[in-house]
Amino acid sequence: MMNDAFFEQLGVCDNDQEILLKFIKLIAPTTDEGAFTHALDSQFGGIMGLFAASYTKLARNNAVGENLAAIIKYTHLILMRTMKMKIRNRDLISNISQLNEYLLFRNHSYPLERLEIFLMNSKNFLLKEEIVSSGTTNGILFHPTSIIKHIVDNNASSFILVHNHPSGDPSPSPKDIRQTRELNNICRMLSITFHDHIIVGDSITYSMRLHGIIE
Repeated sequence: MMNDAFFEQLGVCDNDQEILLKFIKLIAPTTDEGAFTHALDSQFGGIMGLFAASYTKLARNNAVGENLAAIIKYTHLILMRTMKMKIRNRDLISNISQLNEYLLFRNHSYPLERLEIFLMNSKNFLLKEEIVSSGTTNGILFHPTSIIKHIVDNNASSFILVHNHPSGDPSPSPKDIRQTRELNNICRMLSITFHDHIIVGDSITYSMRLHGIIE
């Protein structure tokens, strides 16, 4: 029986899969629990992989189907927007841990590298988040001119650059380091604050500023 006590108990439950299954069975009672659990573990790699999967991949899976795929994607969008609210209207640099949580959730299992820019005002409040370019499974190229254009067009005072590594290892490549240093030198000449270049892996992020690549 569902009541306040039922949901309070679920709130302290450490088994995320159990909560997900209760939710799935509630909205799609005919779901084959065994088949869904097997697909969750073997084909999607867990809950994070399930949310990160495309609608097409979910809909074509026999254990999921079109209706449940839509519900999963809507839930994913709601969760992402909820997490993004934590970094809005506040000093992003002082709340960098919450930004990292958002980035890990947003980029989990994304199959290609993509470069994003987080533009900020003079108070380090987020003005805009934009995808600058997309790459391959193991590389991405960007030109400093395109980055500067995004900053100027949005009247931003500072920015954070972000890209993901589909391999799961956020360690920077020599090219990542070279391009970041080149951009940092240009930003210094233009008096633009380049706060950080964050690389997102499967479970951790890598800060180029914390590792001394950006000074």
